[in-house]
Amino acid sequence: MQSTTTHLIVAGGGIAGLGTALSLARSGVRVTVLEQAAAISEVGAGLQLGPNAVRVLDGWGLLPALEAVAAEPERLRILDAGNGRELGRLALGAAMRQRYGWPNLTLRRADLQNVLLAAVRAQPGVAIELGQALSHVDPGTGEQVAAHLADGRMLRADGLVGCDGLWSRVRAHLRDDGVPRPTGHVAWRALLPVAALPAGVRPDQTSVWVAPRLHAVAYPVQRGEVFNVVIFTHTADLPQAVTVHEDAQAWDLDAQRQTLQSAVAGAHPVLRALVEAAPQWRRWLLHDRPALLDPRGYARGRVALAGDAAHPMRPHLAQGAAMSLEDAQVLGRVLQDMPAQAVPQALTHYADLRWRRNARVQWRAQFNGTVMQAGGLLRWGRDLAMAVRGEKLLDMPWLYGFQA
Repeated sequence: MQSTTTHLIVAGGGIAGLGTALSLARSGVRVTVLEQAAAISEVGAGLQLGPNAVRVLDGWGLLPALEAVAAEPERLRILDAGNGRELGRLALGAAMRQRYGWPNLTLRRADLQNVLLAAVRAQPGVAIELGQALSHVDPGTGEQVAAHLADGRMLRADGLVGCDGLWSRVRAHLRDDGVPRPTGHVAWRALLPVAALPAGVRPDQTSVWVAPRLHAVAYPVQRGEVFNVVIFTHTADLPQAVTVHEDAQAWDLDAQRQTLQSAVAGAHPVLRALVEAAPQWRRWLLHDRPALLDPRGYARGRVALAGDAAHPMRPHLAQGAAMSLEDAQVLGRVLQDMPAQAVPQALTHYADLRWRRNARVQWRAQFNGTVMQAGGLLRWGRDLAMAVRGEKLLDMPWLYGFQA
């Protein structure tokens, strides 16, 4: 597509930033990506991409590249982490393709980022500047927005999209709502070869173990050759020495296996064996922000937020990356062939289109986390609901069938 004279800065080179840069470039916008790290890289955590996310990526021509690095689980199973009993299941694989037209894929975050990075680099009119940390941002109420960098430089553009994550600097200049809040949970994650899986763990499915104050999620990645495991526990259940001095913004901290072993001591032997089988565990303290309940938090003047900078998702619905990609698709659409003077109106339109959807998904992710770690009557009601409603409870057409 012929590039227009419209130029946008994208702050952040993660999944949200690269997706936004690609979508904008495909819509004729000239893009400068600012990434504070010296290299665009991602640690080895996994992620799940529902059909709503894969639909976006397929629209950008990336489905073959995705399928070359991803796995496609055959089913989702919900299991009682105490006795191993199956509580519910959902057919994935071919059934998901038939229901929604696109697959449910699981892959490493690094693999998705590499696919997006290659696509961005193939686009004309995109510049990626590494090692460029933002110092502050002009609100963007005039004819251009100014991005001030930590090294003293200033860049001007017709608009700026903050894709700089949960601890976003762009958000801090767009709205004064403080720092992210701790959720009270710790996520422990590991990757292990499928050949090392203990007996009782199916390598072709996504498994979710649920228990009071704990749940675990495991699924294949990297063409099914590697297994990704994440276990969520409560911060209050851990020794204070484990968490008291930790960097809240770090999400790749070393983890002591003994602490995790204690947390799952009462779990089913299969889950305990999975903890033992992983060669190394990493952890991070979960933080989030309340959902924005109107579009004004998403855009002001020539500055907008996307991805976790706008709507950080708890990982209990596996939709963080998907919402970032949906944001990116909408940004590309509203800014397609848009003259520079109309950028503020286009960003306002983007905010109108996205805030309700993202708020609903944020709420559902938080609700899922509560239900999966429920005890007492809520736990009893959850198990009964899954037994009675089956797949209808786990399948979510409003989520997976959505077209941004």
